[in-house]
Amino acid sequence: MTGTESPTIGVFTAELNDSYQEKIWEGIVEAADRRGIGLISFLGSRIKSPIPQEISSNTVYAMAHRDTVDGLIIISSAISSYVNYDEVVQLFAQRKDLPQVSIGLEIPGIPSVTVDGRQGMADVIEHLICEHHRSRFALITGPHGHGESEERIRSIFQVLDRHDITLPKRRIKTGSFEKESGITAARDLLLSGTDFDALVCLNDKMAIGAWEVLSGAGIDVPNDVSLVGFDGQEEAESLPLLLTTVRQPLAELGAAAVEQVLGLIHQRSVVNRTLVCTPVFGETCGCRARLMKDKEELREFSRTMGSFEKEIYHYLKPHVVSLDTQDFLAALSRLIHQYGNDTGSYQRFHSVLSLLHQQESQDSSRHAPSRFHEQADLLLKGFSLIARAHIRGQTVRNFAMRERFAIARSVGVSISEAFEVPVILKNLSEGFSRLKIADAYLVLYTRTEPSFSSGQLFYIGSTSKKGLTDGEITFPVRTILPETSRQVLKNGRWALLPLVFQAEALGYLILPARAADSVIYDAISKQIASTLKGTALLDQVRSHEKNLEGEVSRRTRELTRTNQKLTEEIKRRIRLEEEVIDISNKTMNRIGQDLHDDLCQHLAGISMIATALKKSLQNNPSAAATAEQINALAVDSIDRTKSIVRGLVPPGLEEHGLGVAVDALVEAAHRSSGISVSFIEEPGFPAPSAEQSLQLYRIIQEGISNALRHSNCTRIEVKMYSRPAKGHEKHVESIIEVSDNGSGIPAGIQPMGMGLKIMKYRAEKANAVFSIASPHNGNGTMIQCRIKQET
Repeated sequence: MTGTESPTIGVFTAELNDSYQEKIWEGIVEAADRRGIGLISFLGSRIKSPIPQEISSNTVYAMAHRDTVDGLIIISSAISSYVNYDEVVQLFAQRKDLPQVSIGLEIPGIPSVTVDGRQGMADVIEHLICEHHRSRFALITGPHGHGESEERIRSIFQVLDRHDITLPKRRIKTGSFEKESGITAARDLLLSGTDFDALVCLNDKMAIGAWEVLSGAGIDVPNDVSLVGFDGQEEAESLPLLLTTVRQPLAELGAAAVEQVLGLIHQRSVVNRTLVCTPVFGETCGCRARLMKDKEELREFSRTMGSFEKEIYHYLKPHVVSLDTQDFLAALSRLIHQYGNDTGSYQRFHSVLSLLHQQESQDSSRHAPSRFHEQADLLLKGFSLIARAHIRGQTVRNFAMRERFAIARSVGVSISEAFEVPVILKNLSEGFSRLKIADAYLVLYTRTEPSFSSGQLFYIGSTSKKGLTDGEITFPVRTILPETSRQVLKNGRWALLPLVFQAEALGYLILPARAADSVIYDAISKQIASTLKGTALLDQVRSHEKNLEGEVSRRTRELTRTNQKLTEEIKRRIRLEEEVIDISNKTMNRIGQDLHDDLCQHLAGISMIATALKKSLQNNPSAAATAEQINALAVDSIDRTKSIVRGLVPPGLEEHGLGVAVDALVEAAHRSSGISVSFIEEPGFPAPSAEQSLQLYRIIQEGISNALRHSNCTRIEVKMYSRPAKGHEKHVESIIEVSDNGSGIPAGIQPMGMGLKIMKYRAEKANAVFSIASPHNGNGTMIQCRIKQET
């Protein structure tokens, strides 16, 4: 910061949907507006929280350093729910180079703005004992080790000790300052059977939760149990009865902290400040509803009045003294119009009128009773005006808030329906324009792991920002915004909201720091984070789908090439097999032809020579007998050779067809084996082609041969017949069977011999379905070929 620049201060707070932090934050924002200084609110969460989402939210705290802010306010009472006091001290020590101020907790060596709730808490406990005769107390505390909680507990016990009232441990439950913890603690108290007539909660949120449990259990507040809280939050106004509590000056805490940190920045001497909390005796303790404060309350109010209350008091007093009702109501109306912007303002107006009424009524009742009644009537009209203004203001604020929530919901819907970042940005820009948000910045981390270091900037707003091109600027997120855009942080008040989905930090959103929109900001940031995560997941799915399509395409091309090669290899093998079969058939034919035309002729010549030799040796019986043996061997050799020839060259197959050739084959088998081998060809059996006939003949030949050699059968039957094909009226099946009554195929054995493989191959060549089985309970074997043909 140069000598002419306005300073920029940072704020650490946990969340804005909590009225305690919201009110303090509003005080900080309003003070920064009045001073015209830069403000960056780092809306993280509770440090060292066990909740993964809160851990990731706290990454934004690392962006507060000398290069981004000139001083720092830490609402330590809000962000320290999960740490002890020493760890809070260490949090400040990590940034000792920065001027720092603590709100809520007093930190050694750090200027602190705190409230003294001890007396207020003590007054409430004293009130319960003395006015409502309560003696069986129960307590819901804050987190263990929390400084403010411990102070309030000590104050409670001091009062109880003075009255000899004990508070046993079984009636003490630990809460977390959240409504849910009040519900849990109150339920535990009831379930344990603990008897109590006063329940003290150390903040209003826990008291609201406790009210729900007590009323749900049929316990009458305040007749059965007195209920008190602490903070004086607006949320407590939702209860049917006015909550007895201790009101903290939350907005004043924030404003005082701004003055403290500015003093440090400008190197002025700064001391700790302690603001006073005031008890508010509502109806939940047992008091009746009152129009005005009692004397003691008014005396304390008079002693502790701030500048705001004093200004109202001195402005209105002359009008009260003059008894000019019209002028008084006009002056009060002007003040309400100027300052009555929240519930706290109306309460302070009410307190000032109560004080004026007390002071003037004392004088008037002594000196002029008629004047007393006139002043009472005038002030009652003032109270009525305040009440109407309060209701009217609340209605206007509620209507405006509902309208903005409706817009925020529509913005959330519009971005949730978008699945691309440009569309999300467009819908956000339109929605922000409806919410009157002129400028906003979205930064998405380029790395999502905890050690992220850079981000991409997207501008969202209705004004023109030169030099900002969405997504093209990548910069170190340590600087919050790129160097060319950082000046905007110096000139305004901003809220920096982390964008977190579950445990993953996605980036952050920078919005104008407007106190009225704190809750809306929280909802929008969560919706943006959810939508961005959904978009990222969809992009991953699309990327995976694209990669999968590429991989499928690549694998398809590979499989196509492999299939082509496999097809070519199959075709090549088929050609080779066909060539092998063709060569085999030709070789068998040639061998058979050679045996028939050559060897048989030679053997016939030998037989003739042997016969002639026998005749010439009639005078030599021994030699003649030898010649006769040679002749017999020659004749037998001729028969054997012819049998071999018939096996190699099916006789009559080409000339007369498959039936004639099979008949000859069967006859030869019968003669050579001496067992019964029969052949049946039913009329109408379709004649196969020449190629099919040759393959089927070889199958029959192999089947007969196997039966003769291996089955120990006494009967072999060959059948050729046709039947209509099942389910195909226009087709018939030509069926060829070779069966025997031999030993059959053993159970569980799958025949895998070379002969069987050759038969299967030949069946495929003949377009036939081949099968082999033992159909008669494991006895005998049947080989079957089925050929489907059109009629």
